[in-house]
Amino acid sequence: MESTKNSDVRANNRKRVVNTLFREGPMTKQELALRLDISLPTVTLLLKEITEKGLVTKGEVLSSTGGRKPVCITPVYDIKYSIGAEISMHEIRLVMIDLGSNIVVKESYPYGLERSREYWEKINCVLMDFMDKNIKDRDKLLDIGITLQIPMKDGAAMWKKDTPQEQRVDLELAESCFELPVKFRNSAKMAAIAQIWALNDRENFVFVSLGSYVGGGIVYNSVIMGFSELNGQFGSLMMGPEHKKLEEVCTAKSICQRAGVASVDELMKGIEEGNIRFQKIWEEYLDTLSIMFYNLHCIFGWKIVIGGSMSPYLAGSKEKLEYQISRMNDLEEEDASYIHISDLGAYGAAVGAAMLPIDEFLEFGYNEL
Repeated sequence: MESTKNSDVRANNRKRVVNTLFREGPMTKQELALRLDISLPTVTLLLKEITEKGLVTKGEVLSSTGGRKPVCITPVYDIKYSIGAEISMHEIRLVMIDLGSNIVVKESYPYGLERSREYWEKINCVLMDFMDKNIKDRDKLLDIGITLQIPMKDGAAMWKKDTPQEQRVDLELAESCFELPVKFRNSAKMAAIAQIWALNDRENFVFVSLGSYVGGGIVYNSVIMGFSELNGQFGSLMMGPEHKKLEEVCTAKSICQRAGVASVDELMKGIEEGNIRFQKIWEEYLDTLSIMFYNLHCIFGWKIVIGGSMSPYLAGSKEKLEYQISRMNDLEEEDASYIHISDLGAYGAAVGAAMLPIDEFLEFGYNEL
């Protein structure tokens, strides 16, 4: 019985060492022992085991403070890779990340969502070509995750009552067209996962994804609340006396239609050239967003992180958003500094989808090496 307990403790400590190195980067044995409150001899033994698996190697030799010079233990990030894809209404975005969740390569293709078998077979070919081009050894691939910009619950798509059958995605048909096993997940939840990694802290926040749709996730203590449930569907929130849903007025498509342009790039170019009508449309869009963000902050009181394909455009209007929100505040000390723009932009969901297999590998999968 005692031997079993010791074995469990050792396995748990090994997992802690692996996770700390891959999530926080190179450090010395002494730093690991101090960080994890594990004895130095134990850390040395555990590092020997995971070094034999090829997970870590000796890196930079640091300056001595007296005695033997310390050596940084460096994770081998390229021992495994993972691929994530987001299929939006207008394009498919692909990323490949390593065990450090570093983006190795990213690409996009103009293949917006369709419902036919031919479409899914084409996406399978795109994925296989992307993988063969970037990973010479298929054994290095952990998994492929695919996200869709539709509400999902427990892995099943959830549709609006008025969505015609021909506009609904048949996930079983889609899965049957891929050579490798794939899992479909909600884009906004995956983008929220990527943001947890990008922020690299334990702070609570509300993630809002703005692009071809409006969605999000509620992150508490670095965990998405109700990961498989129907929450964070911010696009279904109603605003104003007309009871319009946010997805009707806050998507990229909706503001482009109002402006009569084909893309947000075209809208922003018109604003730069002094188009007053375009400027008014953009300011009304910011007004609507500021009300949504203010309401969300009133409910949660947390940081609000904005991601999705619209986030790069909103970065230039962040000060204006904060000003509009601050005017709504009742408290003297309250401001709108809780608004943050994601650095991941349109690729956040694809990164999140690729990160799940990485997390699983670092939890227990590395034992199979």
